Amino acid sequence: MLGGDELAQGTVTLKDLEVGRLAAAGVADNAAWKAERPGQITVPRDQLVERVRDIVVTAANLI
Repeated sequence: MLGGDELAQGTVTLKDLEVGRLAAAGVADNAAWKAERPGQITVPRDQLVERVRDIVVTAANLI
């Protein structure tokens, strides 16, 4: 995700939906879910491609 806050900070937020789905089973309530943000990371924009590649490689290894 790239919104005004991310633009101002030079970051981008990535969501790995599969990691989030798998983590959902272990989270007891909505407040805990929001606090933990499973599967969501914020990285400097210049690391975007590298981090997306990491997510894709990890997903491929789960298949």
